[in-house]
Amino acid sequence: MKRYTTRAPLLAAMVLLCLAASASARPNFSGKWSLDSEQSYLGPFAEITVLIRDVRHDDPRLIINVESDGPKGERAGEMRFLTQREEITNTIAGVETTGSVMWLGDHLLMKTARDWEGVSTTLEELWTLSEDGKTLRIDAVVTTAHGTEEILAVFQKQ
Repeated sequence: MKRYTTRAPLLAAMVLLCLAASASARPNFSGKWSLDSEQSYLGPFAEITVLIRDVRHDDPRLIINVESDGPKGERAGEMRFLTQREEITNTIAGVETTGSVMWLGDHLLMKTARDWEGVSTTLEELWTLSEDGKTLRIDAVVTTAHGTEEILAVFQKQ
């Protein structure tokens, strides 16, 4: 498996480019997406064997159903957001998660926070859709009291 590392300046440059991009050509992220583990780097979540995101995107509404399987067993949950920076609370597997989503040009930036198993966790995801609409790339930064981890999740449309 390839190791993926993002540098903060690169991520900052991506954000600036996204802000400069035209908002008129916003993609639709709808679809059932399956993790491509060969192209992904999940860091501390590498033991996940299955990760599927079923996305319904009717801007500004964004509904994400997540299914995963790994050492802690099968998990599933649904998150609902608006792409207008509005903070929304979701409950997944009994854990309250707050988050917001906003457009950065033709990318989505999702920020979520939760306390899980006694650890406060924040997650920032930058979603990018390939030109052909068949690949979803999510560059993410997970921050806990134990440190920061950069993750790359590449999904293929089913």
